[in-house]
Amino acid sequence: MIIYIQDAYENPTISYVLTDPSVVEGTTISSFVYQKEGDFVSQAGQHSVIYQEDDTLDEGQYYLIMYNNNYASSATRPTFDWSMYEGTGSYENGTNSYYYQYLVDEDEKTYRLVKSFAVPYSSIVSNVELLDTSSNIVVSSGMDHSFGEYDTDGNLIREFHYTAEQFAYRVFKYPAPNLSSG
Repeated sequence: MIIYIQDAYENPTISYVLTDPSVVEGTTISSFVYQKEGDFVSQAGQHSVIYQEDDTLDEGQYYLIMYNNNYASSATRPTFDWSMYEGTGSYENGTNSYYYQYLVDEDEKTYRLVKSFAVPYSSIVSNVELLDTSSNIVVSSGMDHSFGEYDTDGNLIREFHYTAEQFAYRVFKYPAPNLSSG
């Protein structure tokens, strides 16, 4: 789940939670869950959540972008029924993880999935990086030992694979303006 804590350093309080209500049913944070709009499976594990403002959105709205691991496990809820999370994987096996982009509306207390595309499955680690708001997306799928660059429509531009005993925790792309091609 995603938990937004306001005033984290002085007076931390929960502002909201983004998850399927079944995850927090019967807990003290169930009253903080925002309403999901649309028919989609909420994130099941997530990494590298990115907050993105957009001048075209209404006041109180913004995007949250993340690597949705799509992993059905919770150490704190070992008996949780993951049946509402169709298509989720285990630690070792899964079909896909996803790039997810939510539109969050704090005034309406809602969230909805506005963009999603499948990426190689990784139950843990991994990340997404926006190169800028109108450009490509870098994705690292650590357990898959791969990383790639996608266009804004989710089309794979180039993918790289590596061999390692473990995995890459994160992958980022930086410009190298001082390198020459000679």
